[in-house]
Amino acid sequence: MNTHQRFCDFYDNWLAKKPFGPIFQNSLFYFLSNRGKLLRPNLILKVAEDLNAVTDNHLFFALSLELHHNYTLIHDDLPCMDNDDMRRGKPTMHKVYGEAHALLAGDILLAKSFEMLNHIHHPNLILLQKIFHFFRNIFR
Repeated sequence: MNTHQRFCDFYDNWLAKKPFGPIFQNSLFYFLSNRGKLLRPNLILKVAEDLNAVTDNHLFFALSLELHHNYTLIHDDLPCMDNDDMRRGKPTMHKVYGEAHALLAGDILLAKSFEMLNHIHHPNLILLQKIFHFFRNIFR
């Protein structure tokens, strides 16, 4: 199985566990199931693959970065920012669920992105966090 498919399976299995609670599960599933190209996770996993080292650590790291990226998209679409109506061919979260709900949903993704880092078991977690911030800043 290639790394892209491995991440998609990991991502889908994680979403199937309904990690957002009853109030936000439907709205965040609406947003996250309409995924983009998954460029950031694929980049992380391709580097790990080139190093012959793809592990669950890399999957959680890639998921963390993807959740963080999606948090920025939700907040960027809000009326107080770009006030976008469409994202990936569908109405934005604030258009479907309201501005306050979208703001909190984005906040949940931010918190979940850091929660995913807690699943990484590696002696160099601080280094991984620095890499996370590096990738986040590149793709802004």
